[in-house]
Formats: sequence, structure tokens, C-alpha cells
Amino acid sequence: MVRQLGARVLGGGGDARWYRPDEDLAGAGELALGALRLRVHPAPGHTPGSVLYAWEGRLLTGDTLFWGGAGNCRHGGDPARLAETFLGVVAPLDGGLRVYPGHDYAEANLPFALDLEPGNAAARAQLEAARAARARGEEPAATTLADERAANPFLRAEELRPELLRRGLPCRDAREAFVALRGLRDAWRG
Repeated sequence: MVRQLGARVLGGGGDARWYRPDEDLAGAGELALGALRLRVHPAPGHTPGSVLYAWEGRLLTGDTLFWGGAGNCRHGGDPARLAETFLGVVAPLDGGLRVYPGHDYAEANLPFALDLEPGNAAARAQLEAARAARARGEEPAATTLADERAANPFLRAEELRPELLRRGLPCRDAREAFVALRGLRDAWRG
């Protein structure tokens, strides 16, 4: 695409082992695409150069935050850094932002959330909505960040510490709970 269209590559420079961006957005703060202005949030963890983009009530999360889940760390990422991103970058964002992940893994992630918390009505409702959308041949509708805070275990790591401790996973704080959740999710086969 770059050669044929003359496109510029924009992204986090920390991911230079996979591609070399023409512009490293990690410290940009804002990105202008014509009249569109996007807020750029460095979000390392899934990969070293992951970023989030927010604009006009939307949050494009790429492979960092998914409906009901979080990005894995198998591609040069680090669960502890991803925890810091969730706790320090995602947590303070406006709950009204509509979440647009890079992929739809709702039907894979939400059963994990329900395995942790069978009584989580928000996770159950999201899963039912995702399955109904799939049955209609559609992608699930975007959730809000507030919806994710109610259903997504990775945004609820501190609240899930008692369950993690019950499962024999020591975690003294939200960061350690997040890392324990990421490990559980990686091993979970539902």
C-alpha cells in the first residue's frame, strides 16, 4: 500500500520490529487527519508501541481493549505494562466513549468473564447481544467504556481480587490482579 498509494504509516514507534512508522505517535498527544482531530494515548502492553485513539465520543482500542477482554501479550508485549495501561490510561477515560476494538472477540471473551463471575448481569447481557448480532450476520454494536467497566474483568481487576485469591492466585493490588487475570485468560479453554 505504501508503494502503490504513497500512504504514510502512522503508529507507535515501539513496534518498529514489525513496521517502521513514518511518524511515531507515542508522544504525539494529538493527530490531525484533515479536519479530524484524534487524541492519541500511548497504551503499551499488547505490544510496546500500542496506542489508543479517541475522537468525537469514540475510542479506537486496536488490540489493547476488547469487548469483554484485553489484548494478549504474546507479540513482544508485557502483562505488567498492559496492567499499567488499563489502570493509568484507560481507567480515567470518559465512560461515555463508544469502544471500537480492532477485532470482535466478544463471544470468546465474555464466557471467561462469566466463568469468573457467573452472576455478572452486564457480561451476560453483552454476551447475549453479541450472539444475537452474530445470528443476524452482524458485528455486535459498540459498547461504551462504562459498559466495559461493568462487564470486562480486566477493567475490574481490583474487584476480582477475592475470586483470584480463592483460586490460589496471589495478588496484593489491582496491577497484580490484572496480571493474574491475563495469565488465567491465556490458559482458559472454556
